[in-house]
Amino acid sequence: MGKHLTLRYRGFSRQFSLAVLMRLSVAVALTVLVALGSLAVGKINLSPATLMSVFAGHADASLVFIVEQLRMPRLALAALVGAALAVSGLILQSIIRNPLASPDLLGITSGASAAAVLYLSFFSAALGAQFLPLAAITGAGLAALVIYLLAWNQGASPLRMVLIGVGVSALLAAVTTFILVFSPLTTTLSAYVWLTGSVYGASWSEPRALAGWLLLTVPLLVLLARQGAHATTG
Repeated sequence: MGKHLTLRYRGFSRQFSLAVLMRLSVAVALTVLVALGSLAVGKINLSPATLMSVFAGHADASLVFIVEQLRMPRLALAALVGAALAVSGLILQSIIRNPLASPDLLGITSGASAAAVLYLSFFSAALGAQFLPLAAITGAGLAALVIYLLAWNQGASPLRMVLIGVGVSALLAAVTTFILVFSPLTTTLSAYVWLTGSVYGASWSEPRALAGWLLLTVPLLVLLARQGAHATTG
């Protein structure tokens, strides 16, 4: 067996590195501990025994409400958002073939932020906040397109894309700051809340909706990224 574990089932065979499996096991264990800690610690701290009794349904109704309706939705939403960010970074690294690639480093996050702030400052009063996610997605897509076009020179070099992405990210961050400085205070505060993000006040509807989108998009994106990893960028 050596340093690898081989899994065989009928015509399927896959090798796994034992070192990677060990690191993954430690990461999963730490994640579970942090999750349990986030459910137990708060304005009202719960002991491990009390937390277990909440899960078993034997605790006071007020404690059950605090854990199941206040803390667990926040935990689920934070975990799903973190998973989505991790998948986006993995897909970018797979496509660009550069371990430094990530949405924030390449300027894609800055593009979404600049577009969101621009929308909040000039269009939200007339159109409302329901189109804000669409504006952010559009900004991210345009930033990625600009970076790809600027990096193209008889092919898109992964290193060149990262370097240009850093420059574009800095430029868009400056644009975002400029808009915030000259926007009304109420708009600036709303933009800062949106840019930093928060799970405060989350209910079960948000993680359910996000989980549905992830189940639909992540398998497709992973498949496309695997195909893109086998193709050249130019």
